[in-house]
Amino acid sequence: MKLTHQQKSYKKIDKSEIDLLCHNLSFEIEDILEYFGVEYYHKDNYLHGPCPVHGGDNPTAFTVYVDGDDMKGNWYCWTRQCEKEYQPTMLGLIRALMERQNDRKISFSEAVRFAKKFVKSSKEQNQAGNSERNRFTNSYKNLNRKKRAALPQVTPKQVRDKLSIPAKYYIERGYRSKTLDKYDVGLCEDKTKPMYNRIVVPVYDDDCKNMVGCVGRSRYNNSVPKWINSRGFNSGHYLYNYWFAQEEIRKTGVAILVEGQGDVWRLYESGIKNAVGLFGCKITDAQMIKLEGSGAMNLVILMDNDEAGLKAREKIKSKCERIFNIHSISLNEKYSDIGDMSVEEIQSNIKPLIEQITV
Repeated sequence: MKLTHQQKSYKKIDKSEIDLLCHNLSFEIEDILEYFGVEYYHKDNYLHGPCPVHGGDNPTAFTVYVDGDDMKGNWYCWTRQCEKEYQPTMLGLIRALMERQNDRKISFSEAVRFAKKFVKSSKEQNQAGNSERNRFTNSYKNLNRKKRAALPQVTPKQVRDKLSIPAKYYIERGYRSKTLDKYDVGLCEDKTKPMYNRIVVPVYDDDCKNMVGCVGRSRYNNSVPKWINSRGFNSGHYLYNYWFAQEEIRKTGVAILVEGQGDVWRLYESGIKNAVGLFGCKITDAQMIKLEGSGAMNLVILMDNDEAGLKAREKIKSKCERIFNIHSISLNEKYSDIGDMSVEEIQSNIKPLIEQITV
């Protein structure tokens, strides 16, 4: 097998030395981001902002974790997966940022030398109590630093005021008006809005005080795209319904993973209140961290009854089984997803299985 340039670099540098360097860099995350002029926001145990590697203005495209035994120092680009090209470590991020800053390819060895000097510089400054960078940092061009502003806040009341609730489309599909009203699901009739003529499903923060984003579904099944996200909303950072489900998850020790919002609603109508949606069939690291902090010891995987759902179930199991007790529930082949089932069918076939798991 032919080695890539980056793999050759790894061969020349002792792995234990690289691991120690990445560990040290994980304590310098904000200084590194500020040195390279990266725009970022604070959120829980991670920082996020537009991806500084490929550019763009999506304020949730880029994440770097500043806490967590296994995650600290890891970074991810949720839109283009830039970390796959450079490695999802602080050393990989430094290399990527150096390439963007210098507009040329940076070798792995060059990034290592930079990182070592950066760590040494930081230690010397801490010892001397000096807030100025030494000549090493001044050797690079000055970068404009963008102000880290707070994301706009939109309350549930403000959301409801702009939508026609409940959405007739979902009532016709068998969902209850009370359910759609609870989740603020309605039609956007404002022609000036990007979600015009779509059914809007808002996503709220953990306290249900502000909307963090929304997804919009076309009223017509033949429309392309059928679903769109609001500008700046990265669904991989959130779990749908977590704001309502977290109390029940803590009480039961069980979290139920489903793919879509409709699955959450149907389970709620059936008396199951600890379900959260992945916005698809893939679980992200950010979603896993949120689940870890939820108090769940048991994870019920309840994916759609298609090839993608079956593959997702196995991948989620593999990824989460070291943290949770995994329970998988298969749907009868006549149903494509939970949303296709009636409340009576769920209460007879699904709910008893979940209640057996509850601790």
